Amino acid sequence: MITNLKKYLPYILITIAVILLYWQNLWFELIYLDDNIIILDSFNVISSFSNITTAFNNSYLLNNYYRPIVIISFIIDTAIAGQSSMMYHFTNIILHVITSFLVYIFLLKFNSKKHIALFLSIFFSIHPFSTNAVSWIVGRNDILLALFSLSSILCFIKYLENNKKYWIYLNILFYLLAMFSKETGIIVPVTALLYYMLFNKNYQKKITLLFVILTFGLPLSFYLFVRNVLSHSISNPINFAASINNLGIIPESISKTILFFSLSFVSYKSDLFTIIGIILILALIIIFVLSKNLDHKIILYGFSFFLIFTTPILFISIHPIKQGLIYLACRLYLPLIGLLLVISGIINLIINYLPSRISVLIGVIFIVYSLTFSFSFNQYYKNGKSYWEKLVQTYPESSHVLSGISHYYYQKKKYDISLKYMENAIKLSPNEKGYYERASEILNRKGDIKMAIDYLKKAINFNLDNSINLGTIINYYLLINEIDSAKVYSLKLINYNFNPEEKANVLASSACLFYEKNEIAFAKRLFQNSLLYMDKSAHVWNYLSLIYNQNSQYDSAFYCIVKALEIEPGNNGLIQNFNNLTKKNKYNPLFEIK
Repeated sequence: MITNLKKYLPYILITIAVILLYWQNLWFELIYLDDNIIILDSFNVISSFSNITTAFNNSYLLNNYYRPIVIISFIIDTAIAGQSSMMYHFTNIILHVITSFLVYIFLLKFNSKKHIALFLSIFFSIHPFSTNAVSWIVGRNDILLALFSLSSILCFIKYLENNKKYWIYLNILFYLLAMFSKETGIIVPVTALLYYMLFNKNYQKKITLLFVILTFGLPLSFYLFVRNVLSHSISNPINFAASINNLGIIPESISKTILFFSLSFVSYKSDLFTIIGIILILALIIIFVLSKNLDHKIILYGFSFFLIFTTPILFISIHPIKQGLIYLACRLYLPLIGLLLVISGIINLIINYLPSRISVLIGVIFIVYSLTFSFSFNQYYKNGKSYWEKLVQTYPESSHVLSGISHYYYQKKKYDISLKYMENAIKLSPNEKGYYERASEILNRKGDIKMAIDYLKKAINFNLDNSINLGTIINYYLLINEIDSAKVYSLKLINYNFNPEEKANVLASSACLFYEKNEIAFAKRLFQNSLLYMDKSAHVWNYLSLIYNQNSQYDSAFYCIVKALEIEPGNNGLIQNFNNLTKKNKYNPLFEIK
């Protein structure tokens, strides 16, 4: 009994640490930073178990990413508890506990003493970087990435240890799951093969090129094939130009691993943390070169692990404006494990020179220090109001943050507050077109159409090649019966070159609005222009049929309704219009459509 307790004690202590910090998350709400897009706006994607089969066809977060395993995890949550935020938070906590267990096992593989591995695993479980991943529902992709990446690497190590083939099969499975959870999973083989290169003398197994191709090349090829064939609408958020500006993430994140003051949910460039991080890197290099008792391979592998999984972050530019965010702390969830391995190597070096009581005392102090910061940090994830107001307090000069809190209040239908923050964002970044569009939409919801038009005009002046904005301003002018102004922008819509399908849809929508205003001739012109770009719209052909019928151009009306039925032969509305047209105008076709 006592032996079993000792065996499971580390896992019990890790679980207790996580519960102490995160039990309150079960009552947290959405913070309206992407989580509302997944759980509210795109609920149809995760609303049913039947959607699991289509998860691999769907993109993630407004077509920016391909992460079907994350989508499936949300589908399971929804099947159990609907849109309850409690279930989504509960799953994040459970996944974090499992990942923390794997961190403990991972550290033990590098000759870390059990109490050191336990200390660092608990440190990981309550670290503020982890808080961002656990308490923000969307941070789940980083937890799943870490869970499956570590599982893949550990299975690879087990295969090297005992040469059992089932470990390599499990390695392949977890590698696939890591890639389908987040794109960063692609680089897992780099860390696995680096481990083999550094520690291969410990094993009898020799790895060949064919083994590498079968173990890692084939799963990668399968992932790329599925991604490219099944999902066609993914944008490319990678920004190679951003990588130079983002190099400061490396020293900054190293310093923030142990220094938590001024830590925030999202991080901007900080000269102070960059300098501290560079000093820490230089100190590590000196220790690495001068110390004879240091396990150099562990330090080298840990730091390489950190760099490998940090590199993808460098190529992400969250927002391209001057005050744009550099990175989200949750993205350091997996790289942090590499730094913990470096710390374990240093602790193994110095612990022999410290009395055991002093070592324990330092460990306890550091855990309490971490828990205190993380507990305070975690409070801001209670709801969108606490989250965004804290961000505004931290970054009052960030137009992006002001835009974010404006969007939160917009979602909550508090349009006056939303407009105030958006106007402040515009003052800070007057050249950001999107802010004028959002201000226009807020004013539209407030019922101030004339002011909405003024803001939308400014957005259009920045970019005339946006057919959606032109369609919207046409709608606004028609709402206040300024028909001539609506026609002016309709002609711009006709004359400018846009995406053909998008242009056709906007022309057709605008034509419908003119038709409702009894501007029949102009509506007809817009419908005809719409067909120049997309002639497979039964909706447009039907409207043209109605217009020709009103103008007593019965042959043209009949032609258009037949074209509509060719596109949608089973549409009951079209069938009724066809029959009404033929009877009313005394056509005697060979058949009546039923």
